Amino acid sequence: MNRDFPSGRIAIAWHGLPFYAYRCVESILEEFRPSLLATPGPASGAASKYAGFREIRGPNPMGWEDLQLPVPELFFQTGWGYPLFNHLSRQVRKSGGRVVAFVDNNRKNNLRQLLGALYYRVFLANRFAAVWVPGTSGRELMEFLGAERIYTGLYTAGPEFTAQGPEKRASRILYAGQFIERKAIQPLCAAFLSAMTDPWELWLVGSGPSVPLESKHIRVLPFQDPGQLANLMRESAWFVLPSYEEHWGVVVHEAALCGCALILRRSVGAARDLAGSDNALFFERDAELPEVLSRAMQIDPATVRKMGEASRRRAGAFSVDRWQRTFQEITRNLLPRSGPDFINSV
Repeated sequence: MNRDFPSGRIAIAWHGLPFYAYRCVESILEEFRPSLLATPGPASGAASKYAGFREIRGPNPMGWEDLQLPVPELFFQTGWGYPLFNHLSRQVRKSGGRVVAFVDNNRKNNLRQLLGALYYRVFLANRFAAVWVPGTSGRELMEFLGAERIYTGLYTAGPEFTAQGPEKRASRILYAGQFIERKAIQPLCAAFLSAMTDPWELWLVGSGPSVPLESKHIRVLPFQDPGQLANLMRESAWFVLPSYEEHWGVVVHEAALCGCALILRRSVGAARDLAGSDNALFFERDAELPEVLSRAMQIDPATVRKMGEASRRRAGAFSVDRWQRTFQEITRNLLPRSGPDFINSV
């Protein structure tokens, strides 16, 4: 580790900084001393203790001088849809620096992405020296769009989700997330009620306008802090995510780390990396969901436990350590060298 690495050579801009993202960034703060920019998010309070942190509010363009930060040589930014981050990245490129995009979208084989491939090649490809995606589906998308340097392992989960769960789990199917139409909450509840057998229950954790109705076998809970959610996951036999569209699904990673067997719509981005025949049941259409839920409730506990163990193995491939190693690799490859101390430091 090079403790003399000059501060400000690297900057990271994260939209709505979540806790898991800050834990990743935190792993490289001492070594690389980057500037850290973020729009308000759950981890803003924790990040504010870092001297190089700047929270950005409002749409007005501002430059590095307005932030009282040096123009970095290597700039990591969330996607390409945030005008302020794009304005800052233009200054980086103008000064001879390089930009890496965090991209969490996944391959969908639709017309929009077909047109997007042309747009990326014409307008975006020259902006980014590399892209960093969560997993396989994100890599496939960026290869299709025309990106040449792609890294994986962008997302992970917090340490609360890594502890081993109990030997015996509740007869419970758990969902956690927003109650919105895209998440298919109402079809999930209807499917469960049509397939339900005692003593199984469906627990829904979250909030939003598409509020499910509680019943004898459906329980609705408000959003939980990470520790509370991890406990619920470790107690539950199954975790379900029926979203019509889900770029990745950090909550799937969290549930897998907690040892849940998984029920996923195939459109969930994380399914390609975190789910398989050894730990998950899949469906594509709402009409298939009652049969899949019924199958899940009929699988014996010993088999479900083995599926949960497989979930933990798959989820272990995505970690803060992997994020840190990938960050070091990107830095080695893209940051202009500054002598043997830098080359030996990462």
